[in-house]
Amino acid sequence: MFKKRLIWQLYPSFLLIIIISVAGVAWYGSQSLRKFHLDQVAEDLKSRAYLIEKQISANLTARNFKEIDDFCKQVVTASSTRITVILPNGEIIVYC
Repeated sequence: MFKKRLIWQLYPSFLLIIIISVAGVAWYGSQSLRKFHLDQVAEDLKSRAYLIEKQISANLTARNFKEIDDFCKQVVTASSTRITVILPNGEIIVYC
């Protein structure tokens, strides 16, 4: 009668455990990096918005949309960031 060696009795179960473990760690790492990246992008966008808020808010109250447009065009060329200014009623006044 043919006897299986001990290595062939243990190998499939250990291989399965290793594959499942590596897949779990890879999935968790991927999700963690994705969340970290999205959080960093959100923080960056908030920072950029706060930086230009003061310059735009004075012109918004005066309804000086030409000044806002000129300012946004300067910022867009300097920082390669897209800027959209939307009034509370939903009207888009600047799209750069």
